[in-house]
Amino acid sequence: MEVGDCIVIDAGSASVKAGYSGEDTPRSVFPSILDEGGAEALSGLARSGGRRPESVECHFENAAQHPIQHGLVAEGNWEKMERLWDVTFGRELHQYPEGSSASGGAHGGLSVLLAEAPGTPAAARERAAQIMFETFKVPALCFFNSASLSLFASGRTRGVVLESGAGVSHAVPVFEGFALAHAVLRSELAGQDVTSALAANLRRTGSTLGFNVVRDMKEKLCRAQPLAQPGTPAAPGPDGAAAPPPPADGKAAAPPGAAFADVEYELPDGTMVKVAGAWRGAAPQVLFGGRADQLALPQLVAQSIGMCDRDFQPDLRGAVVLAGGTTMLPGFCDRMKAELSAILPEGHLRVRKFAAWIGGSMFASLETFKQVRIMKQEWEDDESIIHRKSF
Repeated sequence: MEVGDCIVIDAGSASVKAGYSGEDTPRSVFPSILDEGGAEALSGLARSGGRRPESVECHFENAAQHPIQHGLVAEGNWEKMERLWDVTFGRELHQYPEGSSASGGAHGGLSVLLAEAPGTPAAARERAAQIMFETFKVPALCFFNSASLSLFASGRTRGVVLESGAGVSHAVPVFEGFALAHAVLRSELAGQDVTSALAANLRRTGSTLGFNVVRDMKEKLCRAQPLAQPGTPAAPGPDGAAAPPPPADGKAAAPPGAAFADVEYELPDGTMVKVAGAWRGAAPQVLFGGRADQLALPQLVAQSIGMCDRDFQPDLRGAVVLAGGTTMLPGFCDRMKAELSAILPEGHLRVRKFAAWIGGSMFASLETFKQVRIMKQEWEDDESIIHRKSF
């Protein structure tokens, strides 16, 4: 099978998406984890299979290690990140960018586009460039803000992107393809917090399950609750106590369990566990309720837009793009629409799976990409060029 001229990689806290420019979906999606046995241990871990691979969480059992934590390569984890990239090229794509394949074949060399998390430190970009140019011998490299790529995948160059993955969420306003750095906001409320909330609720019933099991339970059973309408009667909680009624303005979640039935979940050993409808809806509520030190996701978007020039705000409100595995949670898009419609008039919401990777694939297919990528010789002459030619 022929491949594009560029390898596109979007590595997050939970998973790595990798493939070639010009293709509609990544060739490979796999957990971004290693264990003490080395990169080879990836083969023994759960693969993407039939479930949403971007929702694999950052907490695994045994001795799993996570080079990327809360969206960024953790301090001291660059050797692990190098091994993860090696797995990406050699095992997943069977193609190294320097001009050779894992099977021994040869090609003329492939550029690499790395989707970069908002707020990535300059030192991290420098280290990534060093590894790519010196270790993997890439002929050309490009760093691109993942939020801008997500917006590009939706067919727009102006808008605000809410990225919510496993370990971190960002609201990033983008104007003419460039992220407005002064208005980028970050919240550490993300997918793993939903999993932790569900685990905490289950423990109240005496069920102590591994994080992986609860994560799978979250993906299959949890849904974001709709907003309650004024006058909605309160439903009893799982313990039989009456739930408090929603406030008159209707800006609260529906009463716990009001819309969701109790269900049973089969554990790996065949044991059945009852999951209350209240817990199915309550766990995702952490994303919309916020914490004392973290903004709820709707407020994150609203404040980000409010920090931008007034002349830009209509365009930003008109294109709110949801990206990242957590936004694929059933009911999430509808809940965000309801929340934002109350605070952002004329808002319009879009959601797309693998948005950042798809945007990178599209951008790397354009002639413009050849003008903005950094050639290895340019980097050797002036290493600071990676900051002037990053987007």
